[in-house]
This record gives sequence, C-alpha cells and structure tokens, in this order.
Amino acid sequence: MIATGCPGIPAEPEVRPAELGWATGIVTHPETFSALMDETSREGWIAVHAHDLDSAKSAFAENSPASAWASFARGQERLDLQRLTSEAALRLVRTWEERGSLPEGPGPVFFAAYAATCGHRPADAWVARLPVAERAWFEGTAPWPWKSEAADVAQEGARIRYATPPGEAWKRPPFTDRVVETDGAGQTVRTWQDPCLPSRLAPADTGVAHRVLNTYEDGLELHLNPDHQPDLSKLVHTLFSARGVSTDALGLPDDVPASDDPEAAREEVRALDAVLDATRAHLEQSASPDGLALLQQIQPLSRLRQEVLVDRARRDLRAGHVQRAYATLLLARDVTERGIGPANGPALYVLLAEANLRAGRTREALDALQPVVDVIPESTATREILSDLVVLEGMDRTGDSKEH
Repeated sequence: MIATGCPGIPAEPEVRPAELGWATGIVTHPETFSALMDETSREGWIAVHAHDLDSAKSAFAENSPASAWASFARGQERLDLQRLTSEAALRLVRTWEERGSLPEGPGPVFFAAYAATCGHRPADAWVARLPVAERAWFEGTAPWPWKSEAADVAQEGARIRYATPPGEAWKRPPFTDRVVETDGAGQTVRTWQDPCLPSRLAPADTGVAHRVLNTYEDGLELHLNPDHQPDLSKLVHTLFSARGVSTDALGLPDDVPASDDPEAAREEVRALDAVLDATRAHLEQSASPDGLALLQQIQPLSRLRQEVLVDRARRDLRAGHVQRAYATLLLARDVTERGIGPANGPALYVLLAEANLRAGRTREALDALQPVVDVIPESTATREILSDLVVLEGMDRTGDSKEH
C-alpha cells in the first residue's frame, strides 16, 4: 500500500505493471517481433498499424493467418457500420412519418424493413405494411432481389428494383448500389441509398477469417515468454488486438454493467490508465534498446488501450448504455491525430457516430463519420442517409440553420 501521510484516510493501492500479451511481449522480446516481420509481410503489418486493413489483406499471403486476422477485423468494422446505417435509416423513415410527409408508395417502408433486417433490428411491423410481392422477400417465399442484377418484382401500379451496377463495379467507389422505385410505366419514382451494403460485404471477410483462424485456435491465447518460441503463424492473432489480454490484468471489471452510468465508465478508464502507466514506466526502465525503440515507435500500449476501450464501448452500445459508451469513446480518441491513422481506427469513429445518433445528436454523428468516409468507401451511403436525416430534422428548427 502507498502511504497517504494523513491519518484515517485509506491508502491508495499500489498499481503494479502487468504482462499484457503482445503489447508488452514485443517490447520484452523484440527479436520475436522482428522474426514475425520477416516470416509474414512487413508491409502488411505497417498497413495494420495504420488501420489500413484492405491494404494489409493484399500484402499478406492469401489464406494466411495474418490475412485472415485482417479480414476478421475488417468484417467487424463493417458490422459496426451496418448498425449505424440501420439506425440512421430507421430514424429517417420514422421522422419522415412523424412529420406527415412520408412519400406514397412502398419505397419508404421497404427501405425501413430492409434496413431493419440487415441491422438485426425488429422488422415485422415494417414488413407487415408492405405489398404482398415485396413482403415475400422478407418472408422467405421469394428470392432476395440482389441475387441478380436485374431482378424486378412487379405489383399493381408500381414495382421496386434492387439495382446493382454491372460486373464488379459495386466493389469500387462511389458504391452506387441503390434501391430504385419505379411506377407502373417503368419510370423511376425515387432512388434510395442502399442501407445494407456493409452487411453484404462483411460475410466475405468474416467467413474467410473463421475458416483460417479456426486452424490456429490455440494461438488466440498466446503470450510471449523467454522460454517459448511460438509458431509465428499463430502469433499474428494477438498483434494489434485486445484479444487474449484479460480484463483482470487491465484492472477492469468483466461483467456488463447494469446501468448507463458515464461516470463509472470514466472511472474504469482511469483504472486502465493507471495499469498502462505503471507498465510503461517499468518497460522504459527494463527494456533493451530494441524493445525500447518498439515501445516508442509503435506505441503498443496506446494501441491496446484504444482496442480495449472500443471493445467496451461496443459492448455498452449493444446493451443500450449509450452514455457509458459515449464517455468511453471520447476518452479513447487520441486528439493529437486528426482522422484515421495509427492512433485512431475506423471503429472508434463509427461507434462514436452511433452513440451520438442514439443520443439524438444527428449532426454530431455525421461529423464523427466523416473521417471514415475518407478511407472506407462503403460508408458513403451511410453519410448520405445521415445527411438526409440532418436536413429533415433541421426543417423544424428556427434560426440561421443551413438546413432550411
């Protein structure tokens, strides 16, 4: 215990350095890290460090554990983006309806039902409002329209078509997948941004990742130690990821909180920082010159910190604890770096946008998403949906709002 010097006041517990998986392992055993770079792809790990997972996947050998790890992380980013997109799409249609200005025809309801389904949100109430032909897509009695490039489902007086550009164009910017609503004469009535593009892309990443990573399951809990030279193909699981680092070692509670208490979240961040500060100080005193260089150049403890806090914010959002998640994400962000790069990853901004949106701060959600749009093209549709919602909400405000 650390003495306070004040009788009757409990002493603060001493915070000791911890072994934190890869984040401390590469500092205490830099030779293993160097061997990994030689065994896999130095360019790939540089891309991972910069949060450029698409480039990382291209740099690593196909179907290698490193490539699978990058694919899995990319899939998680897309699933986070899908939750945000679905939330924005549903709020857009609900707000439109509350204003009494929802366009006629099946388009808006289809848009909402589609967004709810791919975002794993309740969709039954929306589906029940659809015409029979469109309802069949959601009830499993008709093929989903995106399975072919020109799949139309006709109905009396109007039809909805899911339009996909020819060939592989949907994989490249500007990601123009859309839902097109036409009238009985085949003329376009309205074009809707695709609210489900992230979830359509995510399975390709997560499916490959699961197949490869299951082969190396025992690598997930790997910790470096001086008596063990690990299989380098397994070590990639723990690099730049919080996986394998226990919450106990980080000084954090493990259970999902019962209440949405932002101050409790801030206290947890302070406890985490105390552990990381003690660990960093220990490494600075004990590491070899090579290990110290990695500590300073790669900043593994800072990277681990953000990974942990983003994971906890994601968990809190799923549990409905929006204020906790928001407080955590604000503290997770490295304000010394603008945009996405080594210090701040896309998931941080996507979750921050979701937290703002669910708290009713739509413009702030749009601002939080902008760094993601700059580097992840499929988020363009999300931005457009959020922009429409900002304009729609701004119509009821007075003053000098530019949405008027």
